[in-house]
Amino acid sequence: MTVGATPELNELVDAMFGTFTRGAGLDTGGDGDCEEESYFENGRVSAVTVADLFAAARLLRHVAPWQVASDQQVLRLDIPELGVEGACVSIIGALGQNLGVLIFPSLSGFDAFLKAASRRRPKSRRIDLGTSWLSFALVPGSELPASMRREVADHGWPVADEMSYPQVEHRDPDGLLRPLTDRDVRIASACATSLSAFFVANREAFEADGGEPICQSFTDDRGRLVRFTFPYEAFPLFAVGTDPQPPSPGSPRATLRRNDPCHCGSGRKYKQCHLDTDRPTKQGSGEASRG
Repeated sequence: MTVGATPELNELVDAMFGTFTRGAGLDTGGDGDCEEESYFENGRVSAVTVADLFAAARLLRHVAPWQVASDQQVLRLDIPELGVEGACVSIIGALGQNLGVLIFPSLSGFDAFLKAASRRRPKSRRIDLGTSWLSFALVPGSELPASMRREVADHGWPVADEMSYPQVEHRDPDGLLRPLTDRDVRIASACATSLSAFFVANREAFEADGGEPICQSFTDDRGRLVRFTFPYEAFPLFAVGTDPQPPSPGSPRATLRRNDPCHCGSGRKYKQCHLDTDRPTKQGSGEASRG
C-alpha cells in the first residue's frame, strides 16, 4: 500500500505559508520595534550557518524527496550535538507546492498537528495546532522580502533555481513566528542535508510502504552525527543509545551513487564533480543498520 499526501495537512500547510501573519518585520516583544527580515536574524544566525543553509537547500532541491514521499511517511530524527532527540520529520510538497520538510519536537507533536489539520475551526476561535514546529521550505525568490533578496545578492549565495530559496521558520502552537536562533537553522540544515542522502540510499522504502525498517546515521560536513529512523515507530527495534558513538569520519556523500546529484549542490553529477576528491574518505563514512 502506498500512502498519499494528506489533503487536510496540505491545506493547513498552505495556510501556514500563505495566510499566517508574517508581516514586514518580526516583533520581538521589545519596545515595539520590529526587526527587518534577514537571514542573519539581527545577528542571531552566523554567516557560516546561512551558507550551510543554502548548500542544504540546493541538495534538497536536486534530490526532491517529495516526488515520492508522502507527508505521513514520517521519520525519526536525532542530532545529539544539537540536543535533538526523537524529533519527527514530515516531507511536504507531494502536491507540487510548499516544498520542504516540517520538523516537530516528537511524534505526538506531529499527531497533534495532524488532528488540528482535520478539525474545522471557527474563524473567531483562537488557533491551537497542539505543537510548535520548525519548517525548512523552498520558496520563490519573488516571495522573499526585499531585505533578504539583497542579502542573497550581496553574499552571492547560489540557489538551485529561482523557485528554491531557503526559508526557515520556527512557529508556536498558535502559528505565530518565533525568533530564529543559530541552532534552529543548524538543525534545519543538518536535517535537510542528511535527509537528502538518506533518501538517495533508501528511495525504494518510500515507494513501497510497509518495507523493511531502517536506522541510518551520517556525519555531516560540520562533523555532526545525524540519525534517521524510518518509519519513526521502528526506533525500538535498533540497538541505538541516545548518545551513540559517532561513525568513522565522513559525510552523507557516502551514500551517493556516481550518477546522483553531487552533495555540494552544484547540480552536476557526483562522478563529474566531487567523486574523485571524496574517494579517500568514502569507505566507511556512513553507518547503517537494518532490522
